[in-house]
Amino acid sequence: MKGLADKIFYDPRMIALMPSAGIIIDYTLTFIFAGGSGNIMMYEFSPIMRLSAASGLIFPVMLVIAGFYYFAALTGLKVLLKSAIYPFGVAIATIVMLTHIMGAFSWIIKNQAYAYTVFGMSIMMIIIAFTAFLYSALLKKGAMCQKYIQ
Repeated sequence: MKGLADKIFYDPRMIALMPSAGIIIDYTLTFIFAGGSGNIMMYEFSPIMRLSAASGLIFPVMLVIAGFYYFAALTGLKVLLKSAIYPFGVAIATIVMLTHIMGAFSWIIKNQAYAYTVFGMSIMMIIIAFTAFLYSALLKKGAMCQKYIQ
C-alpha cells in the first residue's frame, strides 16, 4: 500500500498547488513587509508586482497569476506523470514555490548573499529543466538504439 507521501507525490493536483501557494505567500508577504505600495514600486524586482502595486490591483493580479501557475503546473505534471522525468517536474514546482517564498522574505532579510541565493534558486530551476530534457533525450535515443539492436 502506498504511503501518504507517495500519494501526494504522484498526484499532479496536489503538486500543482505548490507554485500557486508560493505566489500567494510571496505577494501577501511582500505587501506586508514592504510597508506599502510606494516601497514596492521603488524597490521590487518584479515588473508585474510593481505594475499591480501602481494600479492598486495587487490581490486580483496575485489571484490571476496563482491560477495561471496552478493550471500550467497541473498541465505539465499530467503530461509527465507516467514518464521517467516526472520527479524533475515535481522538483521544479517545489523550487518555484520556495523561490517565491524566499523572495518575499528578502524584504526583511536585506542581505546581498540572500538575494543571490534567491536568484540562484531560479538558475537551479533552469538547470533542472535542462537536465530533464537531456535525460529524456538520452532515454529516447537509448530506446531507439535498442529497437535496432534487436
